[in-house]
Amino acid sequence: MPSKCLRIREILLLWYFITCLEVSGEGAKSCFSPAYLELGKTGTIQCSFPEGFHSLVWYDTDDIFGETAIIAYDELREKDGPGYSSGEFDLHPNGSLIIRHVSTEHETTFTATLFQTPQQLPQHFQINMETVVKPLQSQPVVSSCENTLGSCYIEWTHLLDVSCRIEHSRPAIDITWFLRSSTNDEIVPSRHESSGDATTHTTAVILQDPYMYQTNLSLHVCKADDPIGLLERTETPVLLDKTDIDWSKIPVIEILGERNSNVRLTCSQQSPRIVVWKKGESVNDLVTTVYDVPSEDNFRSPMPDRWRLEANSSLTIQKVQIIDESTYACHSYDGKIEAFSVYKLKVIVYPSPVYPVIEGCLSGGYCVLEKDYTDTITCALRGIHPSVDLELQSFPPGSSEISITNPRLTIIVSNDLSDVTLTAELDFMDTSSTRHTLECIDTGENARMFTTLSTKFEVILTECNQTRNRASSDLHGAMYSWWPQPSSASLLLHVSSGPGLWHEDGVSNGTKNKGVSIDKDTER
Repeated sequence: MPSKCLRIREILLLWYFITCLEVSGEGAKSCFSPAYLELGKTGTIQCSFPEGFHSLVWYDTDDIFGETAIIAYDELREKDGPGYSSGEFDLHPNGSLIIRHVSTEHETTFTATLFQTPQQLPQHFQINMETVVKPLQSQPVVSSCENTLGSCYIEWTHLLDVSCRIEHSRPAIDITWFLRSSTNDEIVPSRHESSGDATTHTTAVILQDPYMYQTNLSLHVCKADDPIGLLERTETPVLLDKTDIDWSKIPVIEILGERNSNVRLTCSQQSPRIVVWKKGESVNDLVTTVYDVPSEDNFRSPMPDRWRLEANSSLTIQKVQIIDESTYACHSYDGKIEAFSVYKLKVIVYPSPVYPVIEGCLSGGYCVLEKDYTDTITCALRGIHPSVDLELQSFPPGSSEISITNPRLTIIVSNDLSDVTLTAELDFMDTSSTRHTLECIDTGENARMFTTLSTKFEVILTECNQTRNRASSDLHGAMYSWWPQPSSASLLLHVSSGPGLWHEDGVSNGTKNKGVSIDKDTER
């Protein structure tokens, strides 16, 4: 018994001879041509036939006369044909042709013959099928930016080729370099290369000498001509930086930031088209850290921790730390003029407590120390950054009553914080006065970064012989009394100017007595 497919074929031949008419050119309304199917995968030649059609026949040729259909639908919606039996082809319920495994052998013209009713002439729809291979990447790929999607930054030199390529596509995709300004894209000189095999193609375009452009910063765009839609993105913008700027000629502005505060560094231009922030130990080793092209979508480099790029292109470092100390440079371009700014960021950490600590003094109050003719004084700052020097001096400065000699400064650094200790020797030059004011104060190059770190205190001369001499020569006929001072390693000698009874408070008959101190081991 003849197959259903052959019966349909006989009917078609009959119609062909009766009418000698082939209805074509109407396929655009029901089938999409050309049809692009991905090589090696299952693909569908999409059609949209009217519902309730009587039957449908598919051919893998544009000349159906005398040809056998590859697959057919009859009026009962049963499938038949050699292509269906072999599993090579199938039909979607709406009549679209399914190819199970697309190969280059399927690159031909397919014909769909549609019978809407048994009484009407059939309609013929011809569809050109082309095989495609999607490239390895979803957008044009620029050298040095293979793993970067959406944006790309390149430091451009004479010896560096900047190429854009699309690899292993079918068909070949043309690409072109453009220079993008605020108003348009202009084609720039480039060299084209291509390669491939029987199945796929690779195209590349290489930029010419970067020094033909007057500006150091330029935005180029690699564009792909992709009418089929094999790529997700047809453009790859690239920020090119020629990096031949002599940063040493640009004035450096010093910025001080207290630890854990926010520091803002501004660019010379408030709203540039392109901004690049660089960082380094000095202007001689600056490295690009952040870049941004505000006019391009998602064209911004990832931000380092605690960094924020403001709308006006200024850079904010949040909760600044000692590790952030560095040289920062802003290079910006507004489309006409380039601008440059350089900063030296120094982070300061105040000591704890925020003043020099005098050895032997209780913190938080005015201090009086008892010292011999020749003695030592030690003062220190704990946990300061950067390190400063300390100096011990008479107060007011210039006094000749005390000689301060042999200062010894010790600095111990731990976790970037310094403990600074100063020890100096005292020599009382003027023994006529037993009370002297001294000051321990920060000095040196880094002292200017802080508000003055200073502690004033008093020392009392307690040398035994000087006390006795003064008591015997200056206060004739005086009465003496010694008793231990509860918070001192010496005895106070209270001198009364006249007769009277002594009390522990050193007052007789309502008169306050003068006092000097002597060593507690002195014989009475």
